[in-house]
Amino acid sequence: LDGLNPAMIIGLSATPKERRHMNVLVEITGRQLEKEEMIKLDLHLHSPTISGNWHEMINEIRKKREALEKEATKLNSNKGIYIRPIALIQAERTGKDQREKGKVHSEDVREYLIEQGIPAYEIAVKSAEMDEIKEEKLLSESSEIRYIITKEALKEGWDCSFAYVLGVIPNAKSEQSMTQLVGRILRQPYAKKTEVRELDESYVYFNKGDTVDVLKNIRAGFEQEGLGDLVQNISPESGPTGSRKVKTKIKTEIVKKYPASLYLPVWMIKENKDYRRFSYDIDIRPKIDWSNKNYGRWLKETIFPLLDKRPIAYE
Repeated sequence: LDGLNPAMIIGLSATPKERRHMNVLVEITGRQLEKEEMIKLDLHLHSPTISGNWHEMINEIRKKREALEKEATKLNSNKGIYIRPIALIQAERTGKDQREKGKVHSEDVREYLIEQGIPAYEIAVKSAEMDEIKEEKLLSESSEIRYIITKEALKEGWDCSFAYVLGVIPNAKSEQSMTQLVGRILRQPYAKKTEVRELDESYVYFNKGDTVDVLKNIRAGFEQEGLGDLVQNISPESGPTGSRKVKTKIKTEIVKKYPASLYLPVWMIKENKDYRRFSYDIDIRPKIDWSNKNYGRWLKETIFPLLDKRPIAYE
């Protein structure tokens, strides 16, 4: 487009990729979307099970989706608002010739769901080779789809406000596309809160990866989606995964100087019978409601007087 030498280029984008090259005239913040009741928040982040088995994660997703549907059925009976909660599940493989040992294929997920009593007509696969939701009107009461299995096909350009639960089977620590998949479950049905807390929020489950790293990835995804001002609305349901052993890098010269023994203090938190490393993002940040803080008054009454009375040393 630049090669055409235009007088100007006007773009409309939810997520502009090259912001540094754009003169942004209008920007809608996450707070504005939340105020207009367009997105489901809080977003609840569920850590892997102790075994790290993807079957257990699918079981948890199934329980959550069914609990949401019970609430949705009550809502429909009381207020006539129809919602059919859908779970998106990201598999590691979807290709017809890509089913191999050690990688979870979309057909593996489908078969396991059917084994757990889910009717086959409630399950659909969306991939580059197979699109079983192409003819589906997912928001219609005539649709029966409750589980959609994908790999990357739903990363962008797809929105279904009935999508409430995201399950990530690939390693969430290294899978950058999950940050885009998270955006697929944020849209609020009918852009109006139901006043049922469970139906006004969204849920993410992952099978492999450290909670802290996944949290950082999702925050990055929020930034990409233009929701950077809503990062505190991500609510981890449990602490970082791991054991009592904590790996830490030590300078070579220190190890040489103290080869016999070297101990570094680490703040650990006990959860049931296990221990995990303390994390500010997990243990402190979600518990602070920054929206009620009056920064102007705090600066005027506390900080500025201190600066006026005490000398400031510069290095």
